[in-house]
Amino acid sequence: DMDYGPGPVRNDVQKTVWEICRQMRADMPQVLISCIDLPINVSPDVVQACLSEPLNEYRELMYHEGTWHTPSVINSSGLAKWKQENKKEKLNKVGVMPGGFHRKKFGWIDETVFYKDMWALGWKPVLKRSDPPAAPRRTDLVFSENAVPDVKPILNSIPSGTEVTFRK
Repeated sequence: DMDYGPGPVRNDVQKTVWEICRQMRADMPQVLISCIDLPINVSPDVVQACLSEPLNEYRELMYHEGTWHTPSVINSSGLAKWKQENKKEKLNKVGVMPGGFHRKKFGWIDETVFYKDMWALGWKPVLKRSDPPAAPRRTDLVFSENAVPDVKPILNSIPSGTEVTFRK
């Protein structure tokens, strides 16, 4: 799964389309198939840009926040080793580590051979067209100690569940 934003932002339809396109490329290597992921509200000049150089040379493109990205494969052996070393200790039912015994680990052999075949997919920026849009800044929030809150009563004439029960 390749996320297109900070944190786990997944789009299952997008994943399916990319997988189908990759499968078609694998089945028919003689046919050039380009898969381009564009937001629904993108302007026509952005669409035209992906059909001209240098973007037309890529088989897979994604446009996100003003930048064109292409998938890239990154060796993640360092991440895999760090993840293995920082595993959470299993706790017993009481919430305490069983035995309470800790053993010092020494690297007697080169452990990089265990992790050399770990790879991750990510997005590499190819061409930056514009700066990402700035998030709108809220002006209605006042964070000061001297601010007097504007308290208004809630005008709710709908009876609560308790009132309805007692009326029966």
